[in-house]
Amino acid sequence: MIEPRSLDDGTVVTNFTVATNARWKDKDGTPQESVEWHRCEAWNKLGELAGQLLKKGSAIHLEGRLKTKKWTDDAGVDHYGTSVIVDEFSALDGREEAPSQPDRAATGNPRARPTAERR
Repeated sequence: MIEPRSLDDGTVVTNFTVATNARWKDKDGTPQESVEWHRCEAWNKLGELAGQLLKKGSAIHLEGRLKTKKWTDDAGVDHYGTSVIVDEFSALDGREEAPSQPDRAATGNPRARPTAERR
């Protein structure tokens, strides 16, 4: 389940993963497929909307930037993780009704389109 959470300062963040896949035929004509999983973070109003519009298996279009975080575990080993910081997204599932549309300024991106698209 995709659920927004509030941080101590009231900031809302929703974490979710997105799968991308590529399909092709190898030199023998055998179909091949590759799937990659990407961690995503939607913040503030976009995070709230992600929690309202998205569910496991939802088809979405998103745009964002990559951010790599570094942390050290208890054994002193450094780890790195890269996430997509979502700047805008559109739900592509064709929901009947979308929640009220946000003010674009609230997303921090004047080009943001964080509402579901109808087919």
